[in-house]
Amino acid sequence: MVADVVGASAGASVVWLLVYRMPFARARTRNRVALRLGTLTGTNPDRAFALFATAWYVAFGSMAAILVARSAGIGLSGVFGTRFSAQMVPATLLAALGAMSLTSLGMGLLYTLKPGVDVPRAVSNVAWIARTLSLPTTLRAVAPMCGAMIEETFFRGVVFTGIYAVGGGVWLALAISAGLFTITQVIIAGGGLAALVFAYASVVISFFGCMLVVVFASVLPALIVHAAFAGFYTNMSVDGARP
Repeated sequence: MVADVVGASAGASVVWLLVYRMPFARARTRNRVALRLGTLTGTNPDRAFALFATAWYVAFGSMAAILVARSAGIGLSGVFGTRFSAQMVPATLLAALGAMSLTSLGMGLLYTLKPGVDVPRAVSNVAWIARTLSLPTTLRAVAPMCGAMIEETFFRGVVFTGIYAVGGGVWLALAISAGLFTITQVIIAGGGLAALVFAYASVVISFFGCMLVVVFASVLPALIVHAAFAGFYTNMSVDGARP
């Protein structure tokens, strides 16, 4: 049963990633879609494409989550929990602080080892973040937060919970969930320095997210941490990359 859920999780991750990357595969196709969307909506093509890409990512991520939830025999709504605990608030804040602190520590170490690296520039050149530059200030936070929420629902809410529920154990579930999430983020980053940064941040987020799910039997705290993390660091990278 564990192998079935792991296989379903891996398969759904691959399909989700492939379908999401279709509009980004070739610059010519990407620009053509952007122009078409801009014409249909009467807005800036880059802004229209950025919103379209976010909706596309969330839609197919939702489908992937439903498929894996069925494979694991868990209700998708159940991963959000049925009870609110007052302890969720301080735990969520502490987890967010811990994730950001570890990320800052890692980036500080990177700058110490390679003083000349430009992390904000590398991250802002990632395709979906580059498109985010064209959005109004508010949406620059909302778009990555939406992506983070569906990622958390899938990787922690469904993959981690599903493997754990069928007897896979906490650490196996964490390893599979974190591994799949990290691999997809590295591929989306496109290699180089950005891939290294994405990989490190993915491991950090995965650890704190899984621990929150274990403690509260709900993906909501993890979802909030990841959304805040994504919104903050995406905009920090955008601002830091400006000349």
